[in-house]
Amino acid sequence: MATGYVPNTEIAIEAGFEVNRYRMIRVDSYMRTVTDPDVFAVGDCTQKIDFVTRRSVPVMVASTAITEARVVGANLYELSTVRTFLRTIAIFSTKVGTLAIGSAGLIEEEAKKRI
Repeated sequence: MATGYVPNTEIAIEAGFEVNRYRMIRVDSYMRTVTDPDVFAVGDCTQKIDFVTRRSVPVMVASTAITEARVVGANLYELSTVRTFLRTIAIFSTKVGTLAIGSAGLIEEEAKKRI
């Protein structure tokens, strides 16, 4: 199991791209950087917005990055109508030996803050 990941955005920060409190590059729903709309960003280095809270969350999962890449490909190469990536629900599951763990959505502590 791996924990404590942080996005590798030092080059983006040095280049003047705006990042959020998690040091993730700020992007709009088309995956264009808010600093320069001619530059797209996807993956673990980009900001994600939670589906429920509509707040920035430090989600770094492959399924989310793949969806972002599809959005950029469609928009960049005009393969279809303009696509957006609005929000995410972090879904995770794994099995180690006989122990199976998973999560989706908010943890209890976050949900109680929203009541």
